[in-house]
Amino acid sequence: MNKRKPIVLFFLLFLYFNIYANAGVPMIAVIFPKTVLSLIPVILIETAVLIKILKMNKKKTAWAVVAGNLCSTLFGIPATWRILALLQISTGGDGFIGGVGRLTENILSVTYQAPWLLPYDDLHWRVPVAALFLLIPFFFVSWLTETWVERLMLKKEIADKKRFSRAVFIANLFSYAFLAAVLAVSFVLDYQRWVL
Repeated sequence: MNKRKPIVLFFLLFLYFNIYANAGVPMIAVIFPKTVLSLIPVILIETAVLIKILKMNKKKTAWAVVAGNLCSTLFGIPATWRILALLQISTGGDGFIGGVGRLTENILSVTYQAPWLLPYDDLHWRVPVAALFLLIPFFFVSWLTETWVERLMLKKEIADKKRFSRAVFIANLFSYAFLAAVLAVSFVLDYQRWVL
């Protein structure tokens, strides 16, 4: 039996019982295009940081960072979102959170429901906060994916694997700070359009 059939069946059943016109916001649709558009500056940032810290061959390091970022952006981030969305659905996080107080409800809704926000009336602030929250798991998946890919490509250049992993971690801190800034600015501009 195909291992994917139960997952596909679960997803189709979920869609059948939950599809309606105001289905909320799948946050991958918000984050992914901005992440892809930011790919070149992210690669430049991470390459510069790795070369500065590790003093490695610039050309080889740049190609390894390109490969690592393509893998984490095209595979790691979407796969992580799918896992988070399935966790949200399977644990009841796709329902409204009520009876816990307005502030607690707001905090829980933009963290627990961050992969797929429900159709709240005040999405103008929930979307950017959920997007920024999702950068946390995406950061760790990117760091692990890029460390693995870059280590494979640069194995002859790497003397200390732990030092290399720390350097990739720091490079990702810089690139994710950039992504957070890009998201924040784009949401400020979007918010002005919503309000005006």
